Amino acid sequence: MIAALLIHELMSFALIYQEIRWSDVGCVYSNDCIGIGLVIFGKVMLAAFVGLLFGLAGALLARVSFRRIALLWLWLILCIWMLFMTASGYRGGFGATWLWYEPFFELMANPILTPLVLLGGIWCFDTLLRRHPPI
Repeated sequence: MIAALLIHELMSFALIYQEIRWSDVGCVYSNDCIGIGLVIFGKVMLAAFVGLLFGLAGALLARVSFRRIALLWLWLILCIWMLFMTASGYRGGFGATWLWYEPFFELMANPILTPLVLLGGIWCFDTLLRRHPPI
């Protein structure tokens, strides 16, 4: 999930809008730029939270028949929510007074990239679930 979110964020805000710099130099005391190191650090911190959440959910659902489907739905809902929150974090740089959900549709949603990232992430997560069944 973290890889899918990072790919989508970098494609949207580093390549398309140039909001993310490929170096952290000069971004330490500036509020108008964000460096790639800070973005990756944020995703690493998010990975710890997501890992705990899925570990707990996997343990609670270890013996139920719908475990795989429930975890896939949890992955999809959490990933979409995080995409909305990621886009919302960039709304200040565009001088708009958007509501929490509008930056995603205006800045990040792409008819090709968004479904590819979501489907690719779900496929990878499902592959992991099939190869590592509960003990």
